[in-house]
Amino acid sequence: MKSWWFSLALFVGYLITFQLWRIFPDRAAFLVVGIVAVIAMSVGMVLAARRGYFVDRSDAVLHGLVIVDVALEGVSYELFQVASRCILCVPGDASTFHNSFNFCWCATILGALVGGYHWSALRKTRSPPNRAGSGDSGPSSASEAAPV
Repeated sequence: MKSWWFSLALFVGYLITFQLWRIFPDRAAFLVVGIVAVIAMSVGMVLAARRGYFVDRSDAVLHGLVIVDVALEGVSYELFQVASRCILCVPGDASTFHNSFNFCWCATILGALVGGYHWSALRKTRSPPNRAGSGDSGPSSASEAAPV
């Protein structure tokens, strides 16, 4: 669980953010909830980075893309309003913008992508190095040489 706390928190935060947008379909709510969610997720990402949570840069970037998605969704309603007035000549309806559960599919896909990479990267870092072709049969560090 220690190696998954941020990924799970990000997944739950993503779902909560979209659910709040469904419950409170208001222009101000989209912006406020989006800003609060992005700030909270960004603070979590900084804390995770400081604790060495990310296996490599790609792992951090993929987690960051989830935050970018929430930020884009937070302003997308405003873009929807502009497009609906300019292109469709009809004001957009906030109650129908995030009214479906399509965000669950997006969360599932993002979770599979980010979680799958995180799992794979963790597995690679935890697997013992292959010494078959190294030619070095002795212990590689002082901690392996000294019995506990």
